[in-house]
Amino acid sequence: MKIRKIKNIKTSETILSVFQNIHQVMKIKRIFFVNAKKKCIRGKHAHKNCTQVLMSVKGDFNLEIINNKEKKNILLKEMKNYVIVPPKHWINVHFKKNQKLMVMCDFNFLKTDYINNFEVFKKY
Repeated sequence: MKIRKIKNIKTSETILSVFQNIHQVMKIKRIFFVNAKKKCIRGKHAHKNCTQVLMSVKGDFNLEIINNKEKKNILLKEMKNYVIVPPKHWINVHFKKNQKLMVMCDFNFLKTDYINNFEVFKKY
């Protein structure tokens, strides 16, 4: 798991947030956004093969990422950083109302790639 910063270039009118060279990490096959209507926890799963990149588009997120050795709590700051989550890492994303998360994946959706049961995940 890696946390990386996003370069922000500020002018008097705008902030340009630069997110580049992700192809050096993975080939992106799918991008999706999660918009929170209310406070909730999403994720609650791991992937067998898929690597994901999570970036906050709106709001700061608390992430819990667990592998077979450790649990990390990460603060994902709006347009400031992103996290690369490799396969076999359980993730819980703590949303507040009106937050938006972008997720990029190196696999298309495949239901059989998901590990949705934490007890099963611990055996991986």
